Amino acid sequence: MSFSENAILTKSRAIYAKRLTDRNYKELLGCSSIAEAANYLATKTHYSEVFSDVTSAKINRMMIESLLKRCLLNRLLSLCHFSKILGNELYQYIVIKNDITAILSCLRHMETPNKYDFLISLPVFLDKITSVDMMKLAKTENFEQVLNELSHTPYQSILEKFKNEKIDMIKIENALNDFMYKKTYEIAKKKLSKKEFEEVIGLFRMNADLKFISNIFRLKKYFNMSAQKIKEYDFDVKVTALDRKQIEAMISAENVNEMYEIIDKTVYGKKLNCRNFERFEDWTLQYKHNEMSHKAIYSTAPNVVMVCCNFLAEIEIKNITNIIQGIKYQIPEADIEKNLIGYQNLKKGG
Repeated sequence: MSFSENAILTKSRAIYAKRLTDRNYKELLGCSSIAEAANYLATKTHYSEVFSDVTSAKINRMMIESLLKRCLLNRLLSLCHFSKILGNELYQYIVIKNDITAILSCLRHMETPNKYDFLISLPVFLDKITSVDMMKLAKTENFEQVLNELSHTPYQSILEKFKNEKIDMIKIENALNDFMYKKTYEIAKKKLSKKEFEEVIGLFRMNADLKFISNIFRLKKYFNMSAQKIKEYDFDVKVTALDRKQIEAMISAENVNEMYEIIDKTVYGKKLNCRNFERFEDWTLQYKHNEMSHKAIYSTAPNVVMVCCNFLAEIEIKNITNIIQGIKYQIPEADIEKNLIGYQNLKKGG
């Protein structure tokens, strides 16, 4: 392993090593107020760096979420810069992923009374390594303005075909994710060894498949959409561990129960039973958490560990946000626990 590869591996694992412990989660769950939880994060966890100048008595849920994201993005920015200096181009995956998150968040909030909530999740700390002007994007008021702000990026041409249609977030997300997978594939194919390439592509295959399954599930459960209508979404499932028969069967399934039966027979359903989860999204997240936790520890491929540690850090923030939300609405600890991805693994010592 070269010096640069070893350096990226070491820095990525350093991020993984800072994750919250089982004890941290238990003590956070035991907090009786948002102020107490904020004080705990500021004094007992690695998030102290962003809470140092905050008065816990005046803090609220949205402020905490913003600070947590700032901490994560500070680390990612550091990792991206470090990787870029060492000539590791796969860091672009993290940049593209955050660009897409920002664009989708902007579009989702655009026509709501809480339009400027987008600013809370704005990844402004990545503006030094991305072509997207995040602050200008946040101020757009319609789809045309979004296209204008993205005029010097590859995202404009992707979104251009949707400008005369009613905004359909699933179609737009599919198109943007397709770009991300193709771009990452090109970089990985060109820059990585055959062994590391296969491992990296395995991660993207998993992400693409689980996103596809989740989208089909949502369209059937919440919109009762027919197979013919679903096919109009032009799902790209070229990078996949699913066979064509399974893909067609999911699209054609008459209802959610039939979908469950198909999922049970896939490589994903065989490893983790989706029927054991109240929310389908939690199954996909828990599956990815299990796989990426294992690779973060045992993989010797620097880029694999980098991608896994990035995902696991995002999950941790999602978990903390769920705890804060639970504290605010006085939800019983046992019920909050059910929505914490990976927490059961920690309780078992994993």
